[in-house]
Amino acid sequence: CSRQHADLILAVDVSGSMGPGDAKREINFIKALIRSLKVGNRTRVGIIAFSDRSTEIVSASRALTRRQIGSLLDSQLKFKGGRTNTGAALVLARRRFKKMKRNQVPQLVLVISDGNSNVGPNPIIEAEILRDANVKLITVGVGLHINREELRGIASNPSAKNAVTIGSPKNLNRYVGRISRLVCKNI
Repeated sequence: CSRQHADLILAVDVSGSMGPGDAKREINFIKALIRSLKVGNRTRVGIIAFSDRSTEIVSASRALTRRQIGSLLDSQLKFKGGRTNTGAALVLARRRFKKMKRNQVPQLVLVISDGNSNVGPNPIIEAEILRDANVKLITVGVGLHINREELRGIASNPSAKNAVTIGSPKNLNRYVGRISRLVCKNI
């Protein structure tokens, strides 16, 4: 992605279905992914944590360094438990993109979840609204009980390539290179 500008928002599931031990694995995966991208003025990264509600942990409106993002992840990304409201995370991502719109900069949302939304707005409809606004979506299915249908419905076409299923959170770091290439291909 070295020649691209982009706005990337990672929507990270911290609900009860993900489990408390998975948050640390998600943090390590996100840090490794960010290390593989050119983060700063060219590529800005935001992070939204979601369970019952969505919370912006890192704002993509400011150009932060990898180290700054890592520190915010370590201090603020925590397992929340509760239900899975993926739709609310996508609504928040849409609002952030609308607010920070940089001219001609590709926008992408990377959803890390088991895809088992059980509260809030329909995530497939919210993803469609984002796609209609030219935002690309990639999903990373993590967990033992992954709803592949929901994750494919969220992902941009071709969903067979943009909806990656990892399974056990223990395998997240094995997929950093693949996800990084997929992000670069979509921006």
